[in-house]
Amino acid sequence: MKPPSRRFSADSGAMVPEESRQDQQPGVLDIGSPPPDWLPGKVLVTSARLPWATIWRSAHQIPRHMAAHLECVYLEPLVHARRVFSRKDEIITFTMPVPTGLTVWRSPRWLPTQERWPNIESTLRGFRMRRLRRWLDHRELQPILYIFDSKYQYRRRYFPSAPVVYHLYDDVLRQEGGEELRDSERRLLETADLVIACSPELADSKRHLRSDIEVIPNGVDYGMFATPPITQSTLLQTLPRPRLGYVGAINRKLDIPALHEIAEAFPSGSVILVGPVGFSKDQPSHPFQALVERSNVHVLPPVHPFMVPGLLRELDVGIAPYTLDSWADVSFPLKLFEMLAVGIPTVSTPVPGAIALKKAVRLATNREDWPATVRGALAGDGGMTAEARQAVARDHDWSIRARAIAGLLADTMSNRADR
Repeated sequence: MKPPSRRFSADSGAMVPEESRQDQQPGVLDIGSPPPDWLPGKVLVTSARLPWATIWRSAHQIPRHMAAHLECVYLEPLVHARRVFSRKDEIITFTMPVPTGLTVWRSPRWLPTQERWPNIESTLRGFRMRRLRRWLDHRELQPILYIFDSKYQYRRRYFPSAPVVYHLYDDVLRQEGGEELRDSERRLLETADLVIACSPELADSKRHLRSDIEVIPNGVDYGMFATPPITQSTLLQTLPRPRLGYVGAINRKLDIPALHEIAEAFPSGSVILVGPVGFSKDQPSHPFQALVERSNVHVLPPVHPFMVPGLLRELDVGIAPYTLDSWADVSFPLKLFEMLAVGIPTVSTPVPGAIALKKAVRLATNREDWPATVRGALAGDGGMTAEARQAVARDHDWSIRARAIAGLLADTMSNRADR
């Protein structure tokens, strides 16, 4: 049975107390719950790279929805000195709700870390982990470590008997600086009690180290995206149609030449990009700089995650022009589900996640195909209705993903008990 909820107040401000919520949250479907005694006295302690109060990704959505089945702790990373002393915070932050059953453990800003200070960082890590251990002991809770990034496997030292889940939300080895994590990821893959990957391709790329990798794709807050907002968004109302848009991180994962092709093909329409920009302004020759200079291209700053569904409803076609590189080979973008849940026609590069949804998502096989594929989406020549697209997204609600993870956890714990 889930332990009774208690509020905790820390004089350092390191803890965020649990907040109340409605019995039915947007995006949570009524699909039942695990047995009431499925993991007595356990708490899921998740580790990820980003704070809670930012744009939610899979590392946020999983503990958010797992909290309906098992008490969870979201352990934020140490605050970097760059965030404290810089005039502009490099992480976009918002006020985000904390569901009942989830506790967010924050690192105080007055005690920042820095990679150049490895001894200090190690001391801070130890301080936080020992404090967390005392807090869990006080509540008579035993942790299950749920790790999204192999750089955080050091936390196992403080809970040596705790079960470990490693969730591959991306191939970190293919990211910038990822090679430094190769050894730590190998150890984690070989020793974790349960390994989950967000796509079959990502799982297959790691099977030479671990054969029994479970695949649970990314999901969507279906209720939040599928339900029309009480107040209609007007952020894009002055932009001419057709409105062709993408909401998400604007970085090297986007195919900028493909966006040029789209903008060239629809001079009287609007190509809209909404999100944090990861391209440097110090590179004036970069194709992105030429893109934003086009009169029909509009780059807007990030909006609160709860405003995204309304903004997507203002689009005529949702576009996901990802680059076809090593990242795309194993990816499963969350944005596709969000656009489908709203019900708008969606066009994507043929990354594996889009190919898996090819009945609902149109595929632009190369850059030159983008204009024609978008025109087909505008004309509706595929015959798929908004309701049919939403039905596809509904089967991928995050609450369904959480229930699947809960089942895997129950099996894993049962297997450990039988050893």
